[in-house]
Amino acid sequence: CAEAGVSHEHEHSALGDARATAALFAYYLELARKQGSCDLSELGCTCTNLPASDWLTLNPLGRAYARQAAAIRRAEETSYLARLIESMLGDETPSPQAASYLEILDRMFEDRRITRDEAEHLVGMASSLGLSRSDVLAAHRAYLSSLVSEALNDGIVTDMERRDLAAVCDMLDLNHAALDELLVQPIRPVLPHSNISKASLSGKKICFTGELLGQIDGKNISRETAEQLAKNAGLEVLPNVTKKLDLLVVADPDTQSGKARKAREYGTRIMAEQLFWNAIDVRVD
Repeated sequence: CAEAGVSHEHEHSALGDARATAALFAYYLELARKQGSCDLSELGCTCTNLPASDWLTLNPLGRAYARQAAAIRRAEETSYLARLIESMLGDETPSPQAASYLEILDRMFEDRRITRDEAEHLVGMASSLGLSRSDVLAAHRAYLSSLVSEALNDGIVTDMERRDLAAVCDMLDLNHAALDELLVQPIRPVLPHSNISKASLSGKKICFTGELLGQIDGKNISRETAEQLAKNAGLEVLPNVTKKLDLLVVADPDTQSGKARKAREYGTRIMAEQLFWNAIDVRVD
């Protein structure tokens, strides 16, 4: 594309790559015309018999999915929690109930998404526990601090861990400057937040969905490797989502895959990939 002067925006997205390919095709056709070619066969293309118009027997569903829909939904949901917290009373009275709030928050954040219903439930729970707006924001900072401490346990914060921490910042409406500060000068977390461990997951039925983002020794984790790592940790791997499934691991929190939709319908526990690797003590980049 650079050699041909073709713009390639949104690289590695279906639409961006398709547009760049079309522009390159037009570029090469013009080169061919200048060299005297007037037929695709002169360029080495072979003719293909197109299928008959009735080759596809399935009826279209009539559904359309916009590529930007997931990003828009995430932005809406992220800001929704912030707006709900902002609407809380600003009472400065501290409360010892933050640990209960954090336990609920941690479970909801396992899939690294926060829906409107979940945001409303969180704020309702905070109110019932007597937490003020300042209490909630302090709890959010403590939660982020706990995640940073976990990431720094081995002295290295991988790219995947950094992306995960940044995503949590966005969901909690915390400034990324707070994350940068914690990564340089971590503070001991005041409140424990997670009870996820290899032992707590052992024996659970698990399934994966989406192309995994983690890497081990510079190589992407294949589905086969992921399933073997899960088995090594004592989990039972299932190929599909059923009502008996205990846990679905997702690479993309906003995934609209069939497995994810079915898991949400069943109320199956959904966990983000990075959180799962941490839980079973697998070091990923």
